[in-house]
Amino acid sequence: MSTVSFKNSAFEVREDLVDAHKGAWECISAAGTWLTGERRV
Repeated sequence: MSTVSFKNSAFEVREDLVDAHKGAWECISAAGTWLTGERRV
């Protein structure tokens, strides 16, 4: 899975928010009971 980078952001993004964002996308892209992660994202 590709990752989103905030290093070119005009604003400083706290590391805990970067980690939370990554964790949220990992959950969204995980296979579920209805669709594969790829289809859902």
